[in-house]
Order: sequence, then C-alpha cells, then structure tokens
Amino acid sequence: MTECVRVCHSSGQNLPVVEFHNIPGQTDQLFRSMCEGMNGWLRRQQSSSGGPGPIHTDLDLGEDIFTFGGKTANNPEKQKRRDQVNCPGYCKRMFPGSVGLECDEYPPAMFLEGGSLATRVCVPRKQNSGFQGPLLGNLVKKCDLKKGEKVLVRLKGGCKQFSFTPRRDLHDEDFILDSDEGTHELSGPVQARDVTEGPNFGDSSSELLDPYQDGSLTYVAVPLGELADGHYDMEAKFLGKTVVRAEVLNLYGDSYAAIDNPASSERLIFDVTDNLTISASLVAYTKEKVDLSFSGTISKANEGQVIRSAILPTVVFVTCVALFLGLV
Repeated sequence: MTECVRVCHSSGQNLPVVEFHNIPGQTDQLFRSMCEGMNGWLRRQQSSSGGPGPIHTDLDLGEDIFTFGGKTANNPEKQKRRDQVNCPGYCKRMFPGSVGLECDEYPPAMFLEGGSLATRVCVPRKQNSGFQGPLLGNLVKKCDLKKGEKVLVRLKGGCKQFSFTPRRDLHDEDFILDSDEGTHELSGPVQARDVTEGPNFGDSSSELLDPYQDGSLTYVAVPLGELADGHYDMEAKFLGKTVVRAEVLNLYGDSYAAIDNPASSERLIFDVTDNLTISASLVAYTKEKVDLSFSGTISKANEGQVIRSAILPTVVFVTCVALFLGLV
C-alpha cells in the first residue's frame, strides 16, 4: 500500500494529504458529490455559519483542510457528529423502493468539522465505502494520524467542471433536494443506471480497483451495505492471485477485522458497536485480479469481543439478511 504523502500547503502547513480521482464508472458520482459538499461547506464558512477562522476551501483546486477527530472505537464525539447528519434511512426516503444507494456526508464525521452542518448525499454503494474506506484508512495508518492533526483533502483536477446552483426542484433527475431546510444543502447526484438490483447479503467482485491510477494502491472490494450494530460472522473467499491483506473497513477507514496473507477461505468474526449505521466493504489488497466473495450471519453484538481471523469450514449462511444490510 502507498506510503504517507505530505505537502507544503499555501497556508504554510506541512499536511498529510488524501487525494480522490475522478474515474468514470468508478468514482465519478462520489467525486461530483464531494464537490457539491465542498461547495456547500464553502458557502457556510463564508456566511460564518461554519464558525470563525481562516477559510482554506478552494473549489477550483478541489482542496479542503480538516481536523482529524480520532478513530471510531470509543469515540462518542464522532458518533455524535454522525448522528447529527441523520443519515440512517435518508436514501430510502429520497428514493423509495431503491437499493444500492448509501448516505454519505461532507465534511465526513471522522473530522471535527463534520456534524450538523454537513451536506448529505446519496451515492452508489460501490463508489462509497469501496473507495473512501481504503483511501481514508490508508491515510490514517500510513500517516499515523493523531486526534487534532490537520489533513488536506484533495479532489484531483478540482471542481471547476461542475456548475453549482443553490437549489433544484425535486423532479430534477440529477440532484435530490434535502427536505430539511436550513440544516443541509443540495444532496446528490445519483443516476438510475448506478442503482444495483436485489439484496446484497453474500456478494462477489473481481474488479481490480486502482484509485490513484498509478498502481500504488490496488485492491478488490465488495460492499457489505450499511452495518447496524451486531455480531458478524463472515466467510470470505479469495480465488486467484496472492492477497497480501484482507479487512472489513467502514466508510471512514476504520478496520473491524483484518488478516494478513489470507488463505483461499477465511473466517472474519467481529462486532459493530459504534452505533453509526455506516457503510462498509470487504477489501482484498492485491496487485492482480482475484475473485472475492463473502457470505455471513449477524446476531446480537457481544460488545468488546472481536476475533480477527480464523480458517472457516465450508458453511452456507442464510439468516438475518435484512438486518445485515441495515434494511430494518
């Protein structure tokens, strides 16, 4: 995985940086949504609703400076910021009957600037935790981020290609208006072609992802959906080339379970107790294409008990599908 990258910013700070690329069909809607969020965040700062202090948001460059709020475990402040966004059920209300969409927010709740002033967006599941989790997780681990440390978020190429309007009608096909007036800004974009069909309990993928487009960070990811609190018992299968690490990552890059150099079949057992109802993905870091799949069950959480890995016998799990997906 790529090493920590720091840049000398125009503000005079030497900052660790996480960079998002606009890749057609992979990150394009996530990228556009982040630009919408950046635009809303800039307007709030300019109106002083974001609090006092210098403004480091640059839409043309696609850059923001945020403050790392610490890891998820035992972090009630992050939970409070996520709760203030009110993401659970948001995309279902905006797109009744749809599946494959997940709620995201900007600024992310992993940063101290997140919370009640964040913009909610609905993005395709495969573009959400499958990209943000590995990129943000790599940033936190490789740069050894500590709570209170400043971070540069960069959208490569900037947001100049998008035009931002204050509000649009609910019938607009590209953007969805947030109904909570005065709290959130424009939410979107989402297009019907990116909405997947059917439930997502037990899924697979063999698409090799290269978010930096330089081979420095490559992996295969399978979205797990928005995970409610619970005890998860998963079988993960890796068919193909060598996988150097497999882990379950949430949207902010926090690892629920991980194993280095996994065998062709591994068992991942973990508890989710952060009360975030946040999207997560199973990620297999590899330089070449592999067939990655999972199946699993969920039961009431055994708080504090996390088993990282073990060899799994051949078992088919078929229970608690709806709760695993955060659908109930």
